[in-house]
Amino acid sequence: MISATAYGQLLSPKRIVFEKDTGIFFSSTQEVKLLVKLKQLEACQEEKAQWILYANKADKQVGEERIAYERLMKEYIALEGVARDFENKYNKEFQEHQGTKNALTIQIDKKRTWIKIAVGSLLVNGTLIYIMGR
Repeated sequence: MISATAYGQLLSPKRIVFEKDTGIFFSSTQEVKLLVKLKQLEACQEEKAQWILYANKADKQVGEERIAYERLMKEYIALEGVARDFENKYNKEFQEHQGTKNALTIQIDKKRTWIKIAVGSLLVNGTLIYIMGR
C-alpha cells in the first residue's frame, strides 16, 4: 500500500506491535471504506449461498425430470410394441378381408354365369318345346 500525507495525516494504516501482538489502526475514511467493503463481502457471500442453493434445487429438479423422462421412455417403448402388434393385427385382418372380397367376387361371377346358363337353357328348352309343340 502506498503511504501519503494529506492534511498532516498519513493515509496508510498504522501497524503497532505490542508484546508480539499486532494492531492495525485506520483513519475514519479508511474505516468507512473498510466497513463498506465488509458489507459488500457479506452481501456477496449471502448471494453466493443463494446461488448455491438455487443450483442445488436446479440439479435436484433436473434429476427428477431425468427420472420422469426415463419412465416415459420405458412406457413409450412398451406402447410402441403394443402399437406394432395392433398394426400387424390390422394388416392381417385387412388381407383376410381382401381375400374374402375376392372370394365373394368370384362366387358372384360364378352365380351370374350359372344364372345366364340357366336362363339360356330355359330359353333354348322353351323354344324347342314351343317349336315341337306346334
